[in-house]
Order: sequence, then C-alpha cells, then structure tokens
Amino acid sequence: MAFVDIDKREYPRILKKLTLKIKLGGIVMFHNALFPPPPSEFFKLAFNKPWKATLIPTELGILLAIRGE
Repeated sequence: MAFVDIDKREYPRILKKLTLKIKLGGIVMFHNALFPPPPSEFFKLAFNKPWKATLIPTELGILLAIRGE
C-alpha cells in the first residue's frame, strides 16, 4: 500500500513509478485528488489498466486505486 500526498503535478509520474512497484492487488491512495486538480493525464492513467480506481467524495477527494492485471 502507498499513500501519496505530494505536489499534484507529480501525480502522473508517481503513478507510473508505482505501477512498477505495487504488486497485483496492491492499493494506492492519492490525497486531495480533486482539489486542487491534478493534471488530466493522472485520471487517464488511474482509470485504465492495470489500475481499478474510484474517487472517494471527501471535501478535497481521495483517489483509491487497486493494481490489477
């Protein structure tokens, strides 16, 4: 499991790195996933294979992603 709370501009780069580090079934949480908004590329990566993602509707949003095949 990884919890990510860094500069939003880095979210796509970090998700790409985590794709290599997180094993099948591993979980990644991104803090403040909605506000301020991260680059649109982040959502394209998070909602496509190998990730299965959902947004948790907190005030600033949390993106929860599970590593699939």
